[in-house]
Amino acid sequence: MIEKKVISPNYKVILDYSFELFLATIMNVIMIAIISFIFNRVIESAIFLSVFAILRTFCGGYHANTHLTCALILVVNYLLFMLFLSIQQNNLFVAISGFVACFASLIICFLSPIENKNKPMTKEKKKKNRKTSQIITVIVALLLILTGFFPNKIFSLSIAFSLITVSISQLSTIVHQIVISKRICSEVSK
Repeated sequence: MIEKKVISPNYKVILDYSFELFLATIMNVIMIAIISFIFNRVIESAIFLSVFAILRTFCGGYHANTHLTCALILVVNYLLFMLFLSIQQNNLFVAISGFVACFASLIICFLSPIENKNKPMTKEKKKKNRKTSQIITVIVALLLILTGFFPNKIFSLSIAFSLITVSISQLSTIVHQIVISKRICSEVSK
């Protein structure tokens, strides 16, 4: 397309990165789909990934430096989700999960959006993402409460784990930024 002058050569880097990101996303989805079929948790996985992806789009959080690291973090996180679902789902466990998820919702609303050096935002984008993330988080938290009344608690647990995961991603980014800042300050003062 570049040779036929359909696309300017200036956009080659952008197109290459976009294609690379598209492939990495497809690979991540395929990995999670395979694991969800192995564990027979397709519906729960779809709920978890949908809520997680929508929130992360607007809330920000940790961004890995490589696609491989991102995939590994996603798989480990997903396997923790499978472990979370395998724990005996009595009313106390569901209530504690719901409470922690509501606390996570407050963290998300307060911190969003988290900017990362790998994904910078303009001032306007930050303002828009903050408002959007707060609206989405409130809607998701209300869905969490509503699904908590369903006989099958798997839906509320899937939503809860998504909220908890996003808030941990945000908090880990803040901790990482603080550690880097302190490291830089200590090196400058030497």
